[in-house]
Amino acid sequence: MQTLGFKRRELELQPFCAELIDFMRENGAIGAGMSSFGPTVYAITDDKQLQTAVRCRLDESISGEVYEVRARNSGAYIGVR
Repeated sequence: MQTLGFKRRELELQPFCAELIDFMRENGAIGAGMSSFGPTVYAITDDKQLQTAVRCRLDESISGEVYEVRARNSGAYIGVR
């Protein structure tokens, strides 16, 4: 999906994001992509080494932050009063 249509153009405008996505895929991410126009990129993985490798790559280049999050596999709850 990241290489189709307008998303492809967005990635062309932010080459470091595209390179980082490729790096994450090549190093074990099950999936990776960029949010809207970026610059947030994400990967789906359970590999702690990938997290460390991405942090090092960012520290050696443009800097940035790496967060580990977990998916919430349930829908939103809307309470009724």
